[in-house]
Amino acid sequence: MPEHVVLDTESSIVDKIFPLVEQLYRILANASGKPPTPPPDASDGIEAIELFKKQRFNIIFVDIDMPYKNGVEVAREIRQYEREHNLDQTPIIGVSGFTERQYKEQAFAAGMNKFVSKGTGYQLKDIYRIVVEYCGDPLRGKTDR
Repeated sequence: MPEHVVLDTESSIVDKIFPLVEQLYRILANASGKPPTPPPDASDGIEAIELFKKQRFNIIFVDIDMPYKNGVEVAREIRQYEREHNLDQTPIIGVSGFTERQYKEQAFAAGMNKFVSKGTGYQLKDIYRIVVEYCGDPLRGKTDR
């Protein structure tokens, strides 16, 4: 059974989106009766890929701008690993402060499902909508994964 919410990366994602993801993770853990622990976290792209290979996730939020391997490279390698191991695709949500179209195009070409800008005023409800869109509604017991 996969972990519920997130593989994340520490860099500039922490300032806007990650606190919301962490808060949502605690809410979902409490609703499921699990002890609220912080979601799995990686400090760079290489660590993110290794973490993905060790455990399954329902959804991944990944920063585009990370050390060693950027989010586009991480998504590309995750998709390759999924193909090689005949795994279902995990939804990958790219998060970035970059708003130029080229970053969005690169994200989708690498296999990301969605691309969100950190500067767009995301709130907890917005992050929850993304989770529901790709995983079903975990608070209502309707999940796809």
